[in-house]
Amino acid sequence: KNYSSSVLSTLMVVLAAAICTKTGKALLSRQFVEISRVRIEGLLASFPKLIGSDTQHTYIETENVRYVYHPLETLYLLLITSKGSNILEDLDTLHLIVKIIPEYCKSFEEEEIINNSFELIFAFDEVISLGYKEKASVQQIKTYTEMDSHDERIAEMQAKEKERDVRHISHQKQLQIEKDKDHMKSMGGGPMGGKYGGMGGGGSGSGSMGRGPPGGGMGGGQGPSSMSSASHSEPYVIKSSAQPERGTQTVKSSMSLGKAVKVNELMKQLEAEGEISQDEPRRAYGAQPSGPSAPAPSKIQSIHVKIDEKLLLITERDGVLKMMDVKGEFVVQISDPNYTKIKLRLNKDYNTNIQYRTHPNIDKKLFSNCIIGANDRPFPTNTPHVVLRWRYQPKDDSAVPLTVFCWPSTGSQGTTVVSMEYELLNQDLELRDVTVVIPIPGGHAPVVNSNDGEYKYDVKGYLNWILPIVNNDGRTGKMEFTIPYSGDTNALFPINVSFSSPSTFANIRVEDCVDQSNVTCPYSTDIRLSTEKFLIE
Repeated sequence: KNYSSSVLSTLMVVLAAAICTKTGKALLSRQFVEISRVRIEGLLASFPKLIGSDTQHTYIETENVRYVYHPLETLYLLLITSKGSNILEDLDTLHLIVKIIPEYCKSFEEEEIINNSFELIFAFDEVISLGYKEKASVQQIKTYTEMDSHDERIAEMQAKEKERDVRHISHQKQLQIEKDKDHMKSMGGGPMGGKYGGMGGGGSGSGSMGRGPPGGGMGGGQGPSSMSSASHSEPYVIKSSAQPERGTQTVKSSMSLGKAVKVNELMKQLEAEGEISQDEPRRAYGAQPSGPSAPAPSKIQSIHVKIDEKLLLITERDGVLKMMDVKGEFVVQISDPNYTKIKLRLNKDYNTNIQYRTHPNIDKKLFSNCIIGANDRPFPTNTPHVVLRWRYQPKDDSAVPLTVFCWPSTGSQGTTVVSMEYELLNQDLELRDVTVVIPIPGGHAPVVNSNDGEYKYDVKGYLNWILPIVNNDGRTGKMEFTIPYSGDTNALFPINVSFSSPSTFANIRVEDCVDQSNVTCPYSTDIRLSTEKFLIE
């Protein structure tokens, strides 16, 4: 039910927190008691009419409610309270909310407030509960609103692992198919013929299967009574449809054309699903990719530390930084109950320009000495435990790890020539599995004139420029391709970039792990930086 004016006057709580314009237009409002929308809009609409020229006071009382307000440039932050509420506590609440808003909004403009309205409402809920102020600081409120679910994060990690496994299996199948096709061609032009003819069947020779004359195909002519030893070593043997004569010896083989048929069916299925395309003569399949192979994952110990960073990066076409946000987590997972009171010694040269937040159960004094250890509670077992979080939001273009430039120009006969170029700016990072995805307008496969690395045209209309490793030895690279398109070159954007790296912006590492008796404990680490989104608009 909705409270009437007489009931509101008897309450001793904050009724609502709102942000409105100077004309009384509500941008957002969070009610902490049951009040109708019409009632709130009416209270907000009447507020500007009650403000006088006296700027010494920041509250106004009416017959039923009290307005406690704070100007935000062209807007007002407003608390609507009952007349019986504690005015001093309401002012403290107002000042706390004023400090919180800049944490979520870059400016006090209407559009910025509306775009971040849900985040602000969640923050209001952490400040005020059932109309009463909670004891919390700005940092705590921000931590509460950003807190993630461990189960959700684990489920997302498992889903990504499954997706990577499926892609790997698909790629291996594709390589095996190409190997089989190349092998069949090396036999003499295909599985159905070669220098010698096919298999004879039903002839009058002493054997049921024999070689025909040179250049023959499937035949029923006469042949020798037995196959040569070279025939036994061939991996593909064509079975004769004719029944062997009595008294003759039948040659058995472990493979037949049925496998080749299955291979072709699998190829068609992969092409239909978009995993491979018909225009893909890029690199000899079966050859090893350039650059060193990825190291085998180390054995996971009873104490496993995972340091994970996610990069969100948006740049303009000329390389100007629009937004960069790096979020990192330090996760500890312990499977042995004997190691629940360990201490992890960190490297002292980690990036101190980043703001770090420790879990409430982590000893902050120890962390100031580059040690991660629990307060009184031991570490939980058999569950990932986030002990440290950090966020890095640089404003300078020099923080961008990799730049990619696209230079389209008009070619001849209605074509467009596109020159791509990348450059590694952060020499401390080694980027792996770099993939630059370029949308190709027109639906026609591009003609690649020159390129560093590898490339693959997706039948869905994207050109993938693949760079296995980008480091100081190959800081720059180029690719040029031509497309039969003469329209607007804006169709080549946005360009999507993805990569991973064994190094992070925080540069945090575990150098030692000891128990409560300062005895060294075995541990394993997994350090990874990956792109959540990297767009060139």
